[in-house]
Amino acid sequence: MASSSRQQAYDVFVSFRYEDISKTFMGHLFSDLKRKGIHAYGDNNQLTRGEESSFEAIEQSRVILVIFSHNYASSTLCLKELVKILECKKSENDKHEVWPIFYDVTPAVVRNQRGSYEEAIMIHEASYEKEVIKWKKALTSAGNLSGWDLQNTTNGYESKFIDIILKEIFNKLIDGPIPSGDSLVGLYARAEQMNLSQFAGSDKVHTIGICGIGGIGKTSVAKAIYNLMYKHFEACSFCEDVNDVVNRNGLVYLQTKLLEDILKDGDPFTDLKIPSVGEGVCIMKRRMKGKKIFIVLDDVDNQNQFEALAGNPDWFNPGSLIVVTSRDRQLLKANHVEHVYEIDPLNDDEARELFNKYAFKGEHPPDEFIECANGILDYVNGHPLALKTIGSSLFNKTLHEWEHEIDNLQHSSNALIHQVLRDTNA
Repeated sequence: MASSSRQQAYDVFVSFRYEDISKTFMGHLFSDLKRKGIHAYGDNNQLTRGEESSFEAIEQSRVILVIFSHNYASSTLCLKELVKILECKKSENDKHEVWPIFYDVTPAVVRNQRGSYEEAIMIHEASYEKEVIKWKKALTSAGNLSGWDLQNTTNGYESKFIDIILKEIFNKLIDGPIPSGDSLVGLYARAEQMNLSQFAGSDKVHTIGICGIGGIGKTSVAKAIYNLMYKHFEACSFCEDVNDVVNRNGLVYLQTKLLEDILKDGDPFTDLKIPSVGEGVCIMKRRMKGKKIFIVLDDVDNQNQFEALAGNPDWFNPGSLIVVTSRDRQLLKANHVEHVYEIDPLNDDEARELFNKYAFKGEHPPDEFIECANGILDYVNGHPLALKTIGSSLFNKTLHEWEHEIDNLQHSSNALIHQVLRDTNA
């Protein structure tokens, strides 16, 4: 059980000179951010954007993109934003990730103020003599930061470039209050298909389901969604492994912990005692209405659990979001779940990446191991937990040991792996 409170108003702040950058690039960037549930400042703020509003948004953003274009340095607002961005990075390094994007200029042009940047600075010196010193220093510092160069990264192909940036943002943001593990393979594509933006800022209660066999990655996807979305809500709770917790401690225990998470901020009823599941339902109906909340119920196994923890959308305030993971698609469909997302096995490229991460610590396998690795990948068929289990068991083993492992798999004698695969269909 884990809860979170809102800490930052924006996931991403984008500093850019609107007139310089193609509408296609910025349009795709902002629409893709929105579709993935990533809240960005800079899209609808151009008409009202000013020093005060920008500075406040910078302070409240987790990831900051600075898009250096041909005439970026001609904008005094952009230069002031850049100084503020670097000040925030220096004073609160753990809070802000600052990534420069070199759109149609090289890092050297920015770092050394050459070409159009030199010309812009010379013009500014007439009216902003003191500020120019800070601006030049900021440009030099930003030019030395690690980022992306459009031409060098994707040879100028903007759509591929945007996808690379978005994956990095996604991976950074899902490293949130709920530890999502060290394996992010496949999460980006699976979150993308859910179009999470439809659930942020809605005036309805939404209940969505995540379904799939055991070990396929339902919990990992749910954690990623939680870390991306929790800032959009007034109170949140992540209930992990509901079925196991209920079996060990009972439904009343989980109802109590859920209410404590949601009502903890100064609510006089947080120290309540729930005598029974039925009384817990009555209390939840009364107390859940006051806030726009976000709840994840992970691994719900039966109707009693569903009814006790999220019985009806009427329990919740408009704008709330309930996410439920389960192996049982029919259970989800029977309980007011409007969208059920099936988690598919990893595709070939994703499976290979995940397996190599555990079997070879992310390195490309030596030539003599490729045939064995391909055999294992074919056998496991994109199942994440099995890939991790087998990969870990083979790390730093000899080729002979790999061949022996494949023989075990083919003859059904690897008890650990077959237990994993058997449990997924339980």
